[in-house]
Amino acid sequence: MEINCGPAPITDRLTGRNQSGTVSCHLLLEKIDQAIFELRDPGRYASDGFVTRTMGTMFGQDVSFRRRRYRDCDTGKDVYLLNELLGIERESQVSPALTSLMLTQAATTNSYRKAAESIAGFLGFRAVSHETVRQTVIRVGKELERVSA
Repeated sequence: MEINCGPAPITDRLTGRNQSGTVSCHLLLEKIDQAIFELRDPGRYASDGFVTRTMGTMFGQDVSFRRRRYRDCDTGKDVYLLNELLGIERESQVSPALTSLMLTQAATTNSYRKAAESIAGFLGFRAVSHETVRQTVIRVGKELERVSA
């Protein structure tokens, strides 16, 4: 499946020289959220309004989008079905693709600073700091420990 990020050349979209990629991602995420709303089990998931979320991306600009918060009638907890579908973690401030890139580079370079520099070289701009890489590694490591325990 190809996602059209607008009329700009692919190099502009990937390097973030304009907002075509982020605008399209914003619209795509909201359309997916609408589809989830229409297809969900309304007996289990009651819509509880919208919440805005902002994430850093590999486009070079943050993407802000609205997604629905649901009340899970079985558990009584708030859930974001869009987050669950796309694998967006609750505490993460960056997209899953950028998270994956950070983890790969941190493991490959054995240095948070070198990982951040490597990502900047790959993307053509400074997408994350070494501290963001460090915090991501710690967060994912704790989650892996929790799951494997």
